[in-house]
Amino acid sequence: MEVLGIVFTATDSDNYKYNFESKIKNLKTTLDIWKQRSLSLKGKVAILNTLALPSLIYVSSVKDTPKCAIEEVRKIMILFGMVKSQKYQEIHSCKKLTMVV
Repeated sequence: MEVLGIVFTATDSDNYKYNFESKIKNLKTTLDIWKQRSLSLKGKVAILNTLALPSLIYVSSVKDTPKCAIEEVRKIMILFGMVKSQKYQEIHSCKKLTMVV
């Protein structure tokens, strides 16, 4: 039974499949698109808070969130936060070179 976009199921595996799987996939796709831009930490947090997490927060406020979903989202968020822009990497490598010389 589906009410307001949330599927109510009898088993935990169905709960993950119908409520979290597609939202985690959309989260990953959204963050992969935004990884290509050189965003500051503040910008990355803004993307997470406005575009990526609201749909997951909505479902999590109504249904029990499986541990595997929490760990998967945490992993995706860490990878998104750790990506540094190409410009930052070039500047950082130049600083290393000047320090060595």
